[in-house]
Amino acid sequence: MVRRITSFLLLAVVLASVAGAPPTAAIGEGGDPWPYVQMEYRDIDVHWRSVFEGAGFGYASPSLAVISEPTATPCGDASPVVGQTFYCARNTTIYYAGGDLAGDWYVGDFAITFTIAHEWAHHLQRLVYDASAFTGDDSSVLFFELQADCLAGSYGNALTASGVVEPGDIEEALAIALVIGDPVLADGQTHGSPEERVDAYMDGFNTGSCRTFGW
Repeated sequence: MVRRITSFLLLAVVLASVAGAPPTAAIGEGGDPWPYVQMEYRDIDVHWRSVFEGAGFGYASPSLAVISEPTATPCGDASPVVGQTFYCARNTTIYYAGGDLAGDWYVGDFAITFTIAHEWAHHLQRLVYDASAFTGDDSSVLFFELQADCLAGSYGNALTASGVVEPGDIEEALAIALVIGDPVLADGQTHGSPEERVDAYMDGFNTGSCRTFGW
């Protein structure tokens, strides 16, 4: 799950960092984000299908649904409230909370790319790992969350190599990585601190791989 926090201090840091991005950064996008979500769904799917099939692994696409009202799912109720985006392994579906989508779209289009790529990475983990790997304890959840951030970064690396990343895009992804980190004083920090999440994303972005996380 992509976890949002309400720390005004972190939000101030995020907004300051994005505000300092080059003018071409997509800050405060107007219009409907759905066409961009659809495009990213197709692009991420094409990328990971190519990677998996090239390595000789089986691949199946997840589904994606944007939640605009409370919705029952096999993994519990999905909500449009900010912080409720998640991947459900039981029906291989990414549930993108409408509140998160609106917030990501405000930050910029690459913030949406980050969120979808992170949740997609949880789908990849389910394709690769045996179910016994997901123990549910804090250390296991933390590992898979940071690995998902790293895989999202590796997808960003692929986009950079293809020449589609624009100035300010990476700042948008990092802004979201900061916001979704566990508060410093939180009990059971299972998603990683803001700094850990940024580091994990940049590990994948800089190297194109996630060997640090055993991928």
